[in-house]
Amino acid sequence: MQNDTDSISSIIFAASILSLMAFCILADERLVCYFALPCIVTLSWKMRMIKKYAGESSLIVFSVLFALLINKLYDDYLERQRANDALSRIKQEIWRNQGVLETWKEAHQEMLKNIVELNQSEDLQRKRILTESGFLDFSAISGQDYLINSTLIDASWQTALGIGALKEVDYEKLETIIRVYELQELINDKTIQSIVSFYFRVETHSPENIDDTLMQLQLRFRELTGQEQVLGGLYAQALEVL
Repeated sequence: MQNDTDSISSIIFAASILSLMAFCILADERLVCYFALPCIVTLSWKMRMIKKYAGESSLIVFSVLFALLINKLYDDYLERQRANDALSRIKQEIWRNQGVLETWKEAHQEMLKNIVELNQSEDLQRKRILTESGFLDFSAISGQDYLINSTLIDASWQTALGIGALKEVDYEKLETIIRVYELQELINDKTIQSIVSFYFRVETHSPENIDDTLMQLQLRFRELTGQEQVLGGLYAQALEVL
């Protein structure tokens, strides 16, 4: 809104300058001479000439001003269209990620449940079986063969930022979208990666460390499922405002 006001003010200022320039151009040397010779040129004739030149200069200024205004309105229209297109793509992306997140939540909650049961179990033989192959059998712990089966993407969001397509988006929508992608990035780049990094540590696969390993996995999966729950709420909120 402030940018629009500044642009209109600039157009009005430019129009004023153009009006003065046009008047000076149209009011040629003969008019100056006529004003210098009051005995020859009557006052009424002078006024007619002033009105004539003022009218012509005003017409020129109006034409320029109208052209500038039309150009500004067209630029604003293109900016709004670009913003609407970006928001539509972001909405589709969030809707897609919401579906992926639901499968994540179901799988990770089941993994957490299995890890908690192992942690609380007093069956040492059951725990030793987890590492009897020389490495920690993740599928035996989690009940799944994978940690994630798909990814949460942000291509539309990053593209919209890169081309500056969100300048016309209101504060509430933009704030909601930012919160979504910030938490999504945290889960992708920090929480998931911390579990992967922990699993690939040598000491994680040692039978002597099985109790500490299970406790660490429980803490990390509890953090992951908590963040996924919050992200699900943010997805729903974003889809509502979009």
